[in-house]
Amino acid sequence: MRELANSKSHKQQAWKEKATFEKMCDVEELQVRNQQLPELIRELSEMNEAKVGPVGDAESMTSSAPLIITGDSDEERNRIGASNVIKKGLAMARKEIRELRMEREQERDMTTAIVKQRDMYPMLLAQSDTKCLNDSAPSRTTGAQCFVKLQLRLLLGRMYLGMLRFKVVADRLGALGGAGLHSQRDAEETISQVSEAEKTLADYRANYIVVALKDEIQGLNRQLSGINGVVGQEISQLRIYSTRNAETEFQRSEYRKKLKSFRPIYRKRQRSGIRYVDDLIGERMRSLDTKRKEQASAEQRLIENTTSSQLAEKELNALRLKKNQLERQHVSGLKELLYRVIPGHDLKSAELGVKEAERAYADAKDKVVRRKNMVLFLNIYKKKGLKDHCCPEDNVT
Repeated sequence: MRELANSKSHKQQAWKEKATFEKMCDVEELQVRNQQLPELIRELSEMNEAKVGPVGDAESMTSSAPLIITGDSDEERNRIGASNVIKKGLAMARKEIRELRMEREQERDMTTAIVKQRDMYPMLLAQSDTKCLNDSAPSRTTGAQCFVKLQLRLLLGRMYLGMLRFKVVADRLGALGGAGLHSQRDAEETISQVSEAEKTLADYRANYIVVALKDEIQGLNRQLSGINGVVGQEISQLRIYSTRNAETEFQRSEYRKKLKSFRPIYRKRQRSGIRYVDDLIGERMRSLDTKRKEQASAEQRLIENTTSSQLAEKELNALRLKKNQLERQHVSGLKELLYRVIPGHDLKSAELGVKEAERAYADAKDKVVRRKNMVLFLNIYKKKGLKDHCCPEDNVT
């Protein structure tokens, strides 16, 4: 999803750059401006001719002057016509000087504004280059820069034409002021020279501007084709991402449907699981209480069994002592019987002694067996108590 968002942002930025490029640096607009350059130069030359035109009118007036003045000689008429031409030429020159001064002030203001813009454009270009470098985008001349360069060139061309025109008029005025009187032929030659110079300058600038514009148009076409290729790649990549996004959206909708279907089952199982856990916890607590009670009773029985086993051991020790005493007593009795039954005495006494000895031996044997059985029973009972109540044998003394 992050890659899709990044690709969408790149696509939007590419489309914005393309729209700006096409808007600010349209090839057709450049061609129209290129076609308008000769017309602009022609208008400037016509304006110059219109400013110089009153001089021709004054000359035509002087040519008609001899029709009005009669009775004078040709020299007087020439002198009067020349003086009238010079006066009107000086008046027109003063008027042109005022207009040129005003135009010069305007051009100076325009030059100041252009210089400010020129100083501002490198800063903007540096900022745009820095932005491009930060965005990891290839640096290339944009349509806005090309359009600004063309505007600067046109303005500089207009300023150059104005300066040339001002220089020509100033030279002409200087020549008029230095030479004094001039003839109509000099004025016509000056006008023709000015028009030829303007025509030559217009042809020169038109040719070189057309070549430069063609080169720039070719460069812009190459850049536009490169941008179109990049935009095409971005569009294809975005189509792939849109397809993946559609698949992802479909899968997400399917997963949401499955999740909605699983939620009732999950909640039901969760409730049953919680009940089962609660029942199991209650059962385990009850069994724990029962086991604790059984443990307490078993500990009590163990204490009782320990006490009884201690008593049984004491009784067993007493019985062992009694057994030893009885054995010693019976041994002494047997010895007495043996002493009584000695070979040489009567047989009846011997038989009685043997029977008495057998009876005493049987009684002693019976007592020994009973005592052994009692000891065995007590040991078994003790072991059973230790095993049932899990009490260590070291605690039983």
